[in-house]
Amino acid sequence: MQKLQGTWVVASGQANGETLPEEFVKNIVLTIKGSAYTAVINEQTDKGTFKINAGKQPMEMDIDSENADAGHLLGIYEVGPETLKVCYAHNGAARPKSFSTKDVENVFMFDYKRKKE
Repeated sequence: MQKLQGTWVVASGQANGETLPEEFVKNIVLTIKGSAYTAVINEQTDKGTFKINAGKQPMEMDIDSENADAGHLLGIYEVGPETLKVCYAHNGAARPKSFSTKDVENVFMFDYKRKKE
């Protein structure tokens, strides 16, 4: 959990096996404090909490958004000193099994890099 703490910006994103446009991902900032997060997405803010299971491979993340449209998201993640990759399922889709959105509906993935303070 400690490795996730801090502020992250999206380096790239993908959905349906396609790279998301830079104009969509360049303004996404994720801040993690404890088990709470705030995501600013092109001037909209989403807040919530999450739980991780680092004992699984890939490591699992369950996200509970205060935004009714987002709701409960199931994801997988990997984290390094300066990078974070999260693959999320939404709209009731099953938890992703790999870091790919190709041939999978309702899954999106973001590669984050730690924001330099």
